[in-house]
Amino acid sequence: MFSSRTKLKRPCLPDEGVAFACALERVDAFVRVPRVDFAQGHVDPQGGLQRRVGRVLGLGTHGISNGAIVATRFGEATTRIATFSLFVGGASCLLSWLFSGRRLWLYGWRRPAGIDWLPLTLVVALAALPMRVWFPQPASLDPGAIALTVGGVTLMAVAVESWFRGLVHGLLQLDSRVQSPGGPWHVSGAAWVSAGLYAVSVAALSLPAIWAEPSPILSPVQESAIVAGASGIAGLALAMIRERSLSLWPGITAQFLGGIGCAAFWFWLTA
Repeated sequence: MFSSRTKLKRPCLPDEGVAFACALERVDAFVRVPRVDFAQGHVDPQGGLQRRVGRVLGLGTHGISNGAIVATRFGEATTRIATFSLFVGGASCLLSWLFSGRRLWLYGWRRPAGIDWLPLTLVVALAALPMRVWFPQPASLDPGAIALTVGGVTLMAVAVESWFRGLVHGLLQLDSRVQSPGGPWHVSGAAWVSAGLYAVSVAALSLPAIWAEPSPILSPVQESAIVAGASGIAGLALAMIRERSLSLWPGITAQFLGGIGCAAFWFWLTA
């Protein structure tokens, strides 16, 4: 173990054989996080914005009336996901900056190292297919709807990775034997904990939507079980990518690709 009095002097270089060793050295002391007051934003309680978006996106799908209903739900879901993502992403970046002593590279905000983690990105992309609650599906093939989908998926990918693989994994890696670029493969304690928290969060947030709007091919119980299992597998793969690349960017990219695939799959399934 590294001494708790050892100071961090410089970031790791991606081409060092033991690049992650210096990232595991403890910071001088725990950073006191001040109480942060977040200003609460106000959304139109009558849903006026969502209705206007719905009327625009609904044109030319199944008639103005039916299209407006479908697109209104899509606009509400996208707004909810975007708001959640901005709050979580902002909070995780702020807390990571404070806990790391203003060394965000320690929590994964740096260039990726190595390439042996690349096959795991396919696992993440495939595991994202059942997670329709995480990622919004377009109400139509209208360019505006597709742009909203891409924007929502991007925000969600950044927010999820910055929280679970950035902040949570960053706090745990100091006391866990994590992997390093090009090193032996194993699942660290930090990976197990961050993946478990990720799976529980995905499953819990998915349940209301799964039971409110059941899948056309699975029962709510079956879909809930698949989502829980897929999110657990994705969480472990993302944690291993984070450790072997030292970076959040590969995980964010994998989540983005998986989210786009998820949106396309569920749009095709329900069209």
